Amino acid sequence: MKSTLLKALPHIVAVVTFVIISVAYFSPITDGYELRQGDIDHWRGMSKELVDYRLVNEDEPLWTDSMFGGMPAYQISTLHSNNLLSYIDQAYKLFLPGPIGILFIAMLGMYIFALCLRINPWIGIIGGIAFGLGTINILFLAGGHVSKVHAIAYMAPALGGLLMATRGKWILGAGIFSLFFALNVSANHLQMTYYLVILLGAVALTEAIRLIIAKQIPHLLKAGSALLVGGLIAVLPSMSNLMTTYEYSKYTTRGSSELTLTPEGETIDAGEKKGLDTDYILQYNFGKGEAWSLIIPNASGGKSDYIGSDKELLRTVPREFRENIAQSSSYWGDQLFTGGAFYFGAIIMMLFVLGLIFAKDTIKWPFLLLAIITVGLASQDPGGLNDIFINKFPLYNKFRDSKMILSVFQVMASAMAMIMVNSILSKEENNPLVGLIGNKKHFFIGVGAFALIMIVVTASPNIVTDFLSSGEKAQFSQIETQIASDPQQLMMYDGYKTALTDVRKEIFQADAGRSLMFIFAGIALIMVAYFKKLPAAAFIASIALLVLVDQYVVARRYLSTEKIKGQYINFVKPSEKTIPYQPSAADESIFENEVANIEDFDKKSETLYAAMKSSKVYGGVKDQNLLKKIGEYGVLGLNSDYRVLALGGTFSDAKTSYFHKSLGGYHGAKLMSYQEMIDFYLTSEIADFSEAMRTATDIGFLADYPIINMLNTKYVIYNPGAPAIENPFALGNAWFVQNIKIVDNANDELTQLAAHDLSTTAVIRKEFEANTVEVANADSTATIELIDYATKSLTYKSNNAKEQVAVFSEIYYPAGWTCTIDNQEVETFKANYILRAAKIPAGEHTIVWNFHPESYYKGSTYSLAGSILLILLVLGSVFADRKFSEKK
Repeated sequence: MKSTLLKALPHIVAVVTFVIISVAYFSPITDGYELRQGDIDHWRGMSKELVDYRLVNEDEPLWTDSMFGGMPAYQISTLHSNNLLSYIDQAYKLFLPGPIGILFIAMLGMYIFALCLRINPWIGIIGGIAFGLGTINILFLAGGHVSKVHAIAYMAPALGGLLMATRGKWILGAGIFSLFFALNVSANHLQMTYYLVILLGAVALTEAIRLIIAKQIPHLLKAGSALLVGGLIAVLPSMSNLMTTYEYSKYTTRGSSELTLTPEGETIDAGEKKGLDTDYILQYNFGKGEAWSLIIPNASGGKSDYIGSDKELLRTVPREFRENIAQSSSYWGDQLFTGGAFYFGAIIMMLFVLGLIFAKDTIKWPFLLLAIITVGLASQDPGGLNDIFINKFPLYNKFRDSKMILSVFQVMASAMAMIMVNSILSKEENNPLVGLIGNKKHFFIGVGAFALIMIVVTASPNIVTDFLSSGEKAQFSQIETQIASDPQQLMMYDGYKTALTDVRKEIFQADAGRSLMFIFAGIALIMVAYFKKLPAAAFIASIALLVLVDQYVVARRYLSTEKIKGQYINFVKPSEKTIPYQPSAADESIFENEVANIEDFDKKSETLYAAMKSSKVYGGVKDQNLLKKIGEYGVLGLNSDYRVLALGGTFSDAKTSYFHKSLGGYHGAKLMSYQEMIDFYLTSEIADFSEAMRTATDIGFLADYPIINMLNTKYVIYNPGAPAIENPFALGNAWFVQNIKIVDNANDELTQLAAHDLSTTAVIRKEFEANTVEVANADSTATIELIDYATKSLTYKSNNAKEQVAVFSEIYYPAGWTCTIDNQEVETFKANYILRAAKIPAGEHTIVWNFHPESYYKGSTYSLAGSILLILLVLGSVFADRKFSEKK
């Protein structure tokens, strides 16, 4: 009993330590607050219609009209209830709330990696702390990118399972790998899964070579087969998500375009664009010298902020430049914006580098290669590695912010640091101080060289950075050219630039000195441990304390618990988090106009309000009047189908989607056809509209915007503080056309929209010509109207004397939408580049559009079967491993 307790002690201490750190870091949450997360606010805006539909119908909506005219809900808010791993995930988090749970499993995952490699579990605690407090996790939790950090948290244990399988316990290792790889995929951030696969692939290849050289072919075959089977099974629980995402991706901005021209009129090859633009992918990547932030947080100024935010920095600035310097950015890197540095810890990075040089573990070779590759890919240089990966490497150009591949480096840094510490404390033959290359002298030379490099960089930072961003350099050069003939102005401007770089140099050196201090402390501990002057337990505890202090303090820079006037900066009351937006005067005016059109509005409001009160989604709202008002807007959204154009940030706005169906929205994976409509028409129409509003004396000019009107834009919010403008020229939910313009290709379909009256003419691709009808003497009195809106089911009534083509102001998406007329399915086709159309027989008819994507429903079946199979696999691997252990 005592022996069992002693074995379990480090595990208990690890879990308790990780819980304490996680709770302490997010301590306001335990006082009833929630973390303020901008992207979560956006998510609540874009998902409001979906959440309300789910509450009322207890069913998945799968489609939303709240953004970009309409789009699948797969990457917004779709519950995959047949993926049973969600229950395992919650239990693994110990049911800890929100970011506390995510930070906890990030630390626990690295600890499990250590156990898989038989690293001293006390050292595993060091790795867990270092990995969890890596600022990638903190920055993206603070921003609301929860699924990203969630997926990152499962990287280390998945890698650990792979290494356990190749290094002895192939059955148990494959089970652990399968479980954590499955959890990573289930976290639903495919970019992070993609990077994990790169890491796993590189390590697996190295392990295979090692086993072949060691002539352990039978073990390689067993481990490789088990890992392959485990990896395939790991994907199955997420099939409903993966199948719908794969299907959807082909139609999004991540897919290819049919167009062979640009909005500027330039010609490109068909299908040339098969992913995101290089500039878009790299706009958040590192500029010159910014990679030093991995070891020096303020290597480029840390986060985007004003220098004046730190009054101490202005002390040495000449008085004549002080005001301008205060308004200048303390960040001089080239990212579009940054909330802070990617910092992995000074001591951790020192141990990582020393491990690459001196540790005997062959894992250092893929780690070294990947370290070089990931830092190269994190740069903004569009050539070299980025050019190869973006244009040649499969799927790499489907993801933006490719700097996130440094999550792989984050895993490797903590992992190698643990391996190095474990080696230092190991028996003589495995100790790098006397191992790999002969004697301890070489190790001391390596340590000294590392320290010397840090000293030189601290003393002469101009070696790695010039303290100006690329944009600033271009701006300064332009201004200097303009004032070249005025020596006095030139001298003043040169003085300002010098003062700016001096302040930034001070920022750099202060942090470099800080990192150097921690590095010296770490080196001192290693030396003392080597000369047997410090017990192993004290050495481990001291390193753990240094790592904790170092990384916790830096992490606090980017997510503080500071209060201003009694209010937290980064935390809010649950009600504010749950309901991030309040209706404006413009929203209220639309509500008043539309509410009378909804049958049984009061009854429907009571139903939704009751569901909201009992739901976890709205559980933090104490103001019942506010909750009821938000519920009323929910009823409005679930029972009406018109669009609203909110001027100012139309395509980065989630608030409009919270209250109405928006012409714009906020999402990183729009439908390609809609993005092209934005690029070719909507951007210019909206800009022209905004300008016309300034001089217009009546609303007649609204007739001049064919695409806005085609998209049934019934209201325009020009000033949120004033009533919305009602647009009498919106074409409605559907209309019959009198003319059909047949075109040959996508280019013509898009460009011909500007040449026709879209209220009477439909522009249709030649491939759909057979679905159209003769329109001579068309019935001009024909009517068609929407009588029921239910997100994924739309019902219309038509009355027309002749067979005619109807255009529906709904976004065309071929993977799941079907149309029936009087319960008989009919052929449908695309019209006006982005809308749906169908041929309607003469007479009175009921027309129903239904969204029933087979990818979701089949995928759900696979997910349930896969979840059961995975659970059996993991339990079986544990049972089999115990049986083998007992036999031994």
